[in-house]
Amino acid sequence: MRTPFTIIPVVRQVRHSRAELDTVLDAVLDAMTSPADDPRILSGHIDAERDRVVIEVTDVDPRLRRRLAQEYGSDLVAVQWSPGGTRSHLV
Repeated sequence: MRTPFTIIPVVRQVRHSRAELDTVLDAVLDAMTSPADDPRILSGHIDAERDRVVIEVTDVDPRLRRRLAQEYGSDLVAVQWSPGGTRSHLV
């Protein structure tokens, strides 16, 4: 038995475009994942639901949070704490 249905797409206005989020993600990972700079940064991804970039770290300190907030703003980049994580799964 077939049941008819209708799909209605929903377009949600966001503050940051996908291109902007991709650019920020690449910039953060390129600038901060070299061993000489900040080995605490493990990976990063885009959280489309919340319209932001999420950076996964092994340790969070005020200097790292302040550095990210000053460079990218507090609403654009979030920090996710993953103690014991390794950088081998860098995205």
